[in-house]
Order: sequence, then structure tokens, then C-alpha cells
Amino acid sequence: MDRLGALAETDDTRPVILAVGEVSGWRERGHGLPMDSQITFVEFHEISLELLETVRPDLVLSPVMCSSFDCLDLAQVLGSFGFSGRYRAMVGGMPNPELVRREIQSHCPHLDFDLISITLSPSATLN
Repeated sequence: MDRLGALAETDDTRPVILAVGEVSGWRERGHGLPMDSQITFVEFHEISLELLETVRPDLVLSPVMCSSFDCLDLAQVLGSFGFSGRYRAMVGGMPNPELVRREIQSHCPHLDFDLISITLSPSATLN
């Protein structure tokens, strides 16, 4: 079974999550990622209509910003593919998160977008 075929087999009792970030960098720094049919980790450049149709995420998660993309980039890609689920961007310590919400809403008015505020330890990183 190929990777996308394996991703399509899910347990319908839990939401399917697509986590978008700098996955290769995370692994290179020695961080493990859970292997679970309910959560799929991908790099921004891997987002495609085929991936969204196969995984059928209920929720897309990403950092607000990292070195390869920001949440506006991802929101526009999701919108262009007609994504109808929820997109949440994780933010830690942003002085005015409402600016981000308004920016996404102005560019992608049909996208269900919001921010998840998280507290990071000094050594933590999202990307």
C-alpha cells in the first residue's frame, strides 16, 4: 500500500489532523513524530489537492510562521483547493494576534481560521 493509501485508512471516531510544518528539520533535531492514522505530518510543499482528498483532514494545524511559509501562504493554498475544514495556526507570545486573524479573513473569507495560543518553554520551537 502506498503512503497516501495508508493515510486514507482512519478511525472515524477521532478527527483527522493534517499538521503542516518543517517536518524534516524537526526530525533532524532528533524529535520524534507520532505515527498515527489520525495525524499526518507534511511539509508545506507537499500540500496538494490529491493529499487533501486522500487524507480528508477535519483540521489543519501549522505554526503561524516558520522559515518556509506562514499561515497566510497556507490559508491561500487551502482556499485554492476548496478546503472546507478548520485551519488553526499555533502562536506563542504574539503581541497582537487579532492582526493575523483579520489578514487571513480578508484574503480567505470562506476559510474557518483561528489561532491557538500556546506557551513555549525557552528551548521549544514550533518548526
